[in-house]
Amino acid sequence: MVLKEPLIAFFDRLFLRDQPEHFEVGGLPVAFTLMVMNHAVTSRRWPVVGSADIPEELRFSPKFCKQDELSGILSIYHEIPELAPLYERYASPGECIGLETAAVWEPEHVEDRLRDHFRGLPNKWVEQLKIT
Repeated sequence: MVLKEPLIAFFDRLFLRDQPEHFEVGGLPVAFTLMVMNHAVTSRRWPVVGSADIPEELRFSPKFCKQDELSGILSIYHEIPELAPLYERYASPGECIGLETAAVWEPEHVEDRLRDHFRGLPNKWVEQLKIT
């Protein structure tokens, strides 16, 4: 489900291609939410298959963790409208546990990750981005 650009939520459920245009996604578990390159949708690589209201639980801006390549310093990256469109602050290692690493994903890497997710396999792109 396309959220606020560039965020896309990926559900922990496979959908059939012939599903009706409007379907209810509220309450479905989310496998992960990522920042994804626009061309995944604008190029029609990922066709629009329907529309639905964004569920309340997905209307927030998720936090992402970043690690400076040189210093190793960690930070939390997210949107706080009252402070700044994009907000970043220092973080402890514990604060990054369970957070996605801040990155804008290419569609083919997301597709690899989805395949691995549904097969129960580790994903090489997630491993490559892992905070150390």
